[in-house]
Amino acid sequence: MKKLMLLFLLVRCPFIFAYAKWVDLDRLAPTQMNIGLIAMKDKVQKIEKKDREGELLKYLNKKIAPAFIGPDGRYYIIDRHHTSRALYEAKVSFKRFKVDIIKDLSHLSWDEFFGFMQKRQFLYLYDQGVGPLSPNTLPKYIWDLSDDPFRSLSWMVRERGGFKKVDIPYLEFIWGDFFRKRIHLNGHEQCDLDRVFKEAFELSQSDEASFLPGYSTKKQHKISTSVVIDQLDPIEWGGPERFEDHE
Repeated sequence: MKKLMLLFLLVRCPFIFAYAKWVDLDRLAPTQMNIGLIAMKDKVQKIEKKDREGELLKYLNKKIAPAFIGPDGRYYIIDRHHTSRALYEAKVSFKRFKVDIIKDLSHLSWDEFFGFMQKRQFLYLYDQGVGPLSPNTLPKYIWDLSDDPFRSLSWMVRERGGFKKVDIPYLEFIWGDFFRKRIHLNGHEQCDLDRVFKEAFELSQSDEASFLPGYSTKKQHKISTSVVIDQLDPIEWGGPERFEDHE
């Protein structure tokens, strides 16, 4: 677990004692509504490559998910949603994930459990920018996590150096919501993806984004979408109906 993530946990949950174990994927419970489908599929490719190289266990051993045991005995992960979902989607035989159990809260009622998690900001209860919603609407399994195209867009921008990866909870969602309020997605044509990415990258470099965590200007950086855009299946962005008024 990263040092800053551990500090984040200690501040919100003192006296934690974490221990790690491998669990089946159906034992993982999400603490957020969405993932970025494009970012997740990139991880699928990495996992399948590691499996072919015989390095999958070594790779996954570094991708531990901090988790709380909930009233149903399942592991409520507060990180690694994309990686665990990618493992589920990947064409590999190994389907277990390593969790760091931060605290066993299985003795609590559901109201007490969700109250504990919300008070410490361990739940992200927004669905494509809409919320906060009730914790009861959280997906039950990692394969139930739905796509937020703006989460994918923020990942694409970060991959091209639009902002820095810093240990701030929900970083890409924060940037995704920033883009959501300023960019209109109206289709899934290749040229439209190119336009959307360029618009988002330019926004990430503007003074308007200077208050966001990870803000980093790259004035000398020539914007090129070829590395990211050319590898995408445009249909992954869904049709125009997906992008109707989510603000």
